[in-house]
Order: sequence, then structure tokens, then C-alpha cells
Amino acid sequence: SKACYHCSTIKSSRCCFTARTVWSGNKKRRVIYYLQMDIKERIEKYLARVYNYLTIRNRSEKEIRDYLTKKKADLEIIEHIIELLKKQNFLNDEAFARGWVAQRARFRPKGKYLLKIELQQKGITKELIEKILAEKNEELPDELTQAKGLRA
Repeated sequence: SKACYHCSTIKSSRCCFTARTVWSGNKKRRVIYYLQMDIKERIEKYLARVYNYLTIRNRSEKEIRDYLTKKKADLEIIEHIIELLKKQNFLNDEAFARGWVAQRARFRPKGKYLLKIELQQKGITKELIEKILAEKNEELPDELTQAKGLRA
């Protein structure tokens, strides 16, 4: 059976939408009713998805927000999940940015300029980016070192 487009539950099980055919005057009309799932159930459902999303790699707060928005979570649920993940230390933008820079330095070296752009796309604040990139990091090549490596 197919999954609901809104809540991704199997349509034969409890879904957040249901359609009923009603008579309006002499015309038959299909009316869609919204069955409010318990807020706790909805949070648990989205939280399970986020935990699965986090198993791939660490994520920034913006990435989690974008993911939940794409999955059609309500704003109040998104805020609740973000706060919960921060309390559980699953969500920390500074640790994410440090890990991103270290990972890039080891596996796919990029200059500071490109790292800055990547981190901005991930939703990291400019102040935090400047702080992390300003720290002495021998693993992180600068653009000149990379250019010399390309010529050799």
C-alpha cells in the first residue's frame, strides 16, 4: 500500500488526513478532513527521522531545520526538536564546523575561502567561521600551497 504524502504513514494505518464523500445539495463532493495526530506522536515520528538523518554525518542546525521543513513538520515541532537535540548534544554548530574543517583538511583539501563558502551554505554564522578559520591549523592548506601542489 502507498504512503501518505503528508505524514508518510501507510494509508491503511492511522494517517493524518482522511477523505470522505459527502452530499452537498444534490452533488457528491469529496471532502478532506485533517485528523490531528497527537503532538507527542508527531514529535516522536520526526525525531526518529532526524536521528536517522544524523547517522550519516553530523549536521548543522540549518540542515536539520531544512530537512524537517522538507518533511512538512510544523514550526513548533521543529523548534522543539532543535532544542531537544541541543540538550542531548547532537546539535552543536561549533563542533560541526570544526569537524567539517578537519574532515576537509584530511580528505578533500580546500582553501579557506571555499571552506568559508561551504560553512555559510551550511548555516554557520560568519563570526564562528572567522573564529575557526583564524585558529592555527597546520592541517588546513592555504590557497598558495594548493596552487603550488597543482603545478608540481
